[in-house]
Amino acid sequence: QPPRMAYDPNLLIEAKHKPRENPAGKLAKFHPEPKIMIVTDSKYYIGGCDASAGSTPEKDAAVYRARVFGARLYGMLVDHLCRPDLSVPPGHEQPVMFLGKLLQFHLNGKSAVQRFVVGQAVYYWAIQRSPCPCPPEVITQLMTCLGELIYFDEIAVSFTRMQNDCQDFLASLKQNGVNLDETYPPRQLLTLDETYPP
Repeated sequence: QPPRMAYDPNLLIEAKHKPRENPAGKLAKFHPEPKIMIVTDSKYYIGGCDASAGSTPEKDAAVYRARVFGARLYGMLVDHLCRPDLSVPPGHEQPVMFLGKLLQFHLNGKSAVQRFVVGQAVYYWAIQRSPCPCPPEVITQLMTCLGELIYFDEIAVSFTRMQNDCQDFLASLKQNGVNLDETYPPRQLLTLDETYPP
């Protein structure tokens, strides 16, 4: 969930509770409880309702804590769902295999946040049970992610802007008689190391 995008209210589960009877029922007749107004147009964000406005370190920290806490809960839930004593009807896929496919889907994406959350969930899953029943494909994919050099989706806009600025700068140098075509061929994507030489 992006930090500044509200959750879809249709995805939230409303917990409905039966009202408890007051043991001092006679007193309730004379002192009725105040009615609580339920606001239905509230927007909920990851990290709290205040996470929508601005970008302060406190709000970013709240979003980070919420993601880590959610990954911890997910790791505990996955451990519970993948218990060895859990009976699965014949012909159905084992929960550990299904969850492995789900985790691999998110690890194959180019989102740093998704990869981080999956890594945290597997970490908390491994803490719950030793040895961790995580499928070997997920562990292999996690190890591959550690050594992979990619530009994540979260920096794609900034990276594209940097590429355009670098190309404009090189074009202005060429207009003023400085030819850098040998060092920087025209229309070549520049890496971060090439844009910020030592």
